[in-house]
Amino acid sequence: MRKNLVLLLGSLLIALPAMAQDSFLADKHVTKSVNCTACHETQAPKQGAEVSSGKCVQCHGTLENLAAKTKDKKLDPDPHYNHLVNTDCQECHRGHE
Repeated sequence: MRKNLVLLLGSLLIALPAMAQDSFLADKHVTKSVNCTACHETQAPKQGAEVSSGKCVQCHGTLENLAAKTKDKKLDPDPHYNHLVNTDCQECHRGHE
């Protein structure tokens, strides 16, 4: 019984952030007039095309800058301020998923 409860709570913790998102990251970029070429360097990227973190930091800044911006949200731990060096943005942020 206890094991099932732990599994259920763990599943909810994983699923809730995904359920809270009302659109894909790419859709949020489009609403801010950021077109495909800004990230993909082509207007019609292939299915599953990835974007380098170098592209992300050109607009969003470094992980350190993002950690400072999200500090007031009191995320524990703050995913932008971590011990992982060179973590790829796409590990957490998936543009079309």
